[in-house]
This record gives sequence, C-alpha cells and structure tokens, in this order.
Amino acid sequence: MVPAGYWLTINSNSTTLDRVVTWRMRRRTKEEISAKLAETLQAGIAARVYANEKITTDCSGGFDSTTLTLLTLNQIDNHDRLTAIILHPRGVTRGGDFDYVTQLLAEQPKMQHRWIGLDDSHLPFAQMDKIPASDEPAPMTAAYARMSYQFRTLRGIGSEVHLTGDGGDTLFCAPLLYLADLITAGQYKKAYYHAIGWSRVRRVSPWPLLRDAFLATRCDYAESLNSLSVAFQRCLLSSDLVNGVDTPSAGWHDVRTGPWVTELAYHSTSKMLSEAANRLSPTDFDRANQLTLTALRTVGRTARSDIQVAASHGIVLDNPYLDPSVVSTVLSVSAHEWSSPGHFKPLLIHAFPNLLPKSLEKRTTKGSFEIDHYRGVHTHAPLLHNLVDGELTALGLINPQPLHDAIDLAALGLPVNLTGIERLLATEAWLRAVKTAPATAWRIHRPSEGYRVSVSGLS
Repeated sequence: MVPAGYWLTINSNSTTLDRVVTWRMRRRTKEEISAKLAETLQAGIAARVYANEKITTDCSGGFDSTTLTLLTLNQIDNHDRLTAIILHPRGVTRGGDFDYVTQLLAEQPKMQHRWIGLDDSHLPFAQMDKIPASDEPAPMTAAYARMSYQFRTLRGIGSEVHLTGDGGDTLFCAPLLYLADLITAGQYKKAYYHAIGWSRVRRVSPWPLLRDAFLATRCDYAESLNSLSVAFQRCLLSSDLVNGVDTPSAGWHDVRTGPWVTELAYHSTSKMLSEAANRLSPTDFDRANQLTLTALRTVGRTARSDIQVAASHGIVLDNPYLDPSVVSTVLSVSAHEWSSPGHFKPLLIHAFPNLLPKSLEKRTTKGSFEIDHYRGVHTHAPLLHNLVDGELTALGLINPQPLHDAIDLAALGLPVNLTGIERLLATEAWLRAVKTAPATAWRIHRPSEGYRVSVSGLS
C-alpha cells in the first residue's frame, strides 16, 4: 500500500516511493479560523448543490450531520431538491438523538425528510459476509445490512449524491494529546483544569490523563512509533500475548490488542511500525494536530472503500468534512487553542452561530450504539464464529480459540474489546470478498497510443 503523502513511480527497471508535499500549514488565529471554516465548508457544499439536482443527507441529530443538512438547505432554491434521511428503530422516534431531530424538523417545517425504520435484521454484523469487494476493509462492514437497506431507499428517492458527516468527529474532536501541547507551551494550569474536565466527561480519574500527557511530552511522533514497536517486541520476548499491548488514553496511540493475536502478527506489526517511523519527515504541526492529520488520512483513505460499496448499489457518497480546504483550515490553528471539555465541537458552533438548534448547541457528548453492537453479536454469533475460521487464521495472524471465546462472552452481554473484534472480522469479510471477486482486468496501451496502463474492476 502506498503511504499517504507519497508518490509511487513504476517503470520497466525500478519502483520508487517519493514523499510529496501537496500543501503547507498556514497558521491562523482562533478568530480567523471561524470565518475561514464557514467559507470553505459552504463553498464545498455549494459545489455539490450546483452539480446535483437531487441531494440526500444523513440527519442523525448529531452536530456533523445536522450542520451539513442545514447548510445544504440554505443553498438550494427548491425544497424538493433535498431529503434528510433519519434512521431509527422501527416504532421509536423519541428519546436520545431523535429529540434533537424532532426539534430540527419543528424549526424547519418545509424541509423534506424520510424516516427509515430498522428492525433486528439490520443490527450490526448482519450480512457482513455479503459486503462487496473494495480497495480495503470498508468502515461500514459491520453495518452493511443497515447501509444496504438505506441505499435501496436512497435509490427510490432518486438521490444523485448522499452527503455524510464522516470525518467530522476526527476533525472537530481534538485528541487528548493536546494536553501534552498545553504542558509544552507552559500552560500548566489550563492543562490541569482541562484534565479535570475530561475526567468528569469520561468518568475516570484525571491523574492518568495528566500522567500520560506528561509522558507524551518526552517524544515526537516518530519516537512514539518506535516505542510502540518496542512494546510489541516486548510482548514477544515475554511471551505475554494474553495481556498484549494497551496504550495510554492521553498518549500518541490508542492500541489495545487481544489474546487472539499471534506471534507472527506481533512481529509483522512491530516491523511495520519501525519502518513507518523511519519514513517520517520533520513537521510544523504540534502533537495533537499531527495525530489528527494522521487519523484523517486513515479516515479519508478508508472512506473510499465505503464510497466503492455505495457505488455498487448505485449511490454516490460524498464527505464534505474531508475536503482538503476544510482539513487544512482546521489544522491551521493548534488544537489546544480551541479544544475544551465544556464544549462539544466548538469550532463548528463558532463558525456557524445561530445555525443549529439551541438544544443541540448545548450538547457536550455524542450518542452511543454500543448496546446495538452487543445485540448484534448475540443475534449473529454463528456468522461471526464462521468468519473467525477463515483467511486470517490460515495466514497465521490470529489464534481462533480466544476469539471464539470473546465472541461468546460478547453474546452474553459481557464487556470485551468489541472494537478490536469488529475490525478484525471486517478484515476477514474483506479478504473473502476480494478472494471471490472477479479478477481485475488490465489493458496495456501500446507505445503508439502513449505509455498508459488502464485498469477496470477492483483497483
């Protein structure tokens, strides 16, 4: 895989990988960024409104989707051009996020919208073995039953483009690593009070957050990757594959391995981390913004897989928050200058005052779907067990029995590393989809036609 920010050149004699700087950070003040963010995001939505007659948007009641829906509504000349899509458990339209949706609809009575009712057949993990092949595991894999049902509805509406809020959480929720930047800047009092605030939001002790932040000030990103590589090697040397690696919450990385990870997987990961550290070049970013940029590259890259899956259903997905102009605007100011435990996504609120419903502006958390995922494991445990004994096991990357045990625990509602299990099974489903997909068809254009290589099918 070509790393983000690199250019791969292939000729008859060699293959080279060169780093390409496509943009440089421009420093802005917290006051400047609000106007610039409003300008770039509205321009991105205007371009999509201009290019498409029928637009649909996610409208979950959260900050990101509500902002996109209202900005799109403000730019269309005919209310019939926009339909807001609201997914909900069949028969449930009140409580939780739906109260914010209800208030939005009351304030925008002319806005076209569609409630899409879901039942147990759309629970997480249903039909994830049916997902079509894409460039890499699609983030929507565990939700494929729900998403494919939604895509069918969008086709019926006649959607030409569907706007999602993907990338919004990564862009507008600063990693707790910004506490280390506060410490580096000498703002010890602010770091202390922010750690107290986040401990209350997360219902944890503030002292580990401060400890992790102080430890993070001792290294840069490359050194953190090398440290993580060493942590994986240490597990191998101690043969402690059961407890594995569990990184600090306010540090550089959020890694938690499970007892199903094999020695081969530990060794391979350690090697890749070391190689990635050696490829890094010096940057002007502070710690939190560098970590955010790295995460956004992952979100942007994997979003292409979601786009490919949607395209197989005849739907065009688009993610305005991942526009380069929007990303570069947010990263032009240090996260520690705007992030706060007392305000959820303050950049969006300051960029678009009086846009969101007041009750939503006061919100400090986001909804959780963890219960649905545990219900999904309980309902579709046989499918998940089947996915365990597959390609990853054959490759020697997982030990199947501990993973079978973890699935059984989750099916009983007991706490497990469900995020790790979901990502692993999504990778297995992707490997099976690629293996059974039609072969990629290559066609070589002869020199008389110019030196070009075209590819059709899975790329």
